[in-house]
Amino acid sequence: VPLGLRLAPADREALEARLLPLFNQRRALRVSPPPRQRVMVRVLDDTGERLGEGHMVNLSVEGMGLRLDDASADSLAVGDAVILRFVVSGSREPVRISARVRHIYATRDCAHIAGLACDPDHEDAAHTRTRVGAYIVRRQLQMRRRG
Repeated sequence: VPLGLRLAPADREALEARLLPLFNQRRALRVSPPPRQRVMVRVLDDTGERLGEGHMVNLSVEGMGLRLDDASADSLAVGDAVILRFVVSGSREPVRISARVRHIYATRDCAHIAGLACDPDHEDAAHTRTRVGAYIVRRQLQMRRRG
């Protein structure tokens, strides 16, 4: 006789919280902006020229996922060094991150997702990590309050 196991929602959440670190290969915690607060990110080259723009998908102290339209995706290539400029909630001053394009892939809805890794050797890296880290903590607190 086959037996099934059904977990209660609270048990399921606890199980997922324990299993996620085993399967998540990222070293740093990533958060997504609130669904109603889209974060626009400008992508610049090292001279400050605009290459494109997109919406933040997720952010960590080590990198960012960025949703791009076709034109913005076409202006980037894997390996490109870029500067990401954006403003997060709780801050008036724009954040500037030096990063490198790690991958770009098309989605089913005809957009593109770019994975960008922060440059840890950039002169402003420590300051940027502090500001991004503060946003991540604020965002986690918001999610816990709602969850």
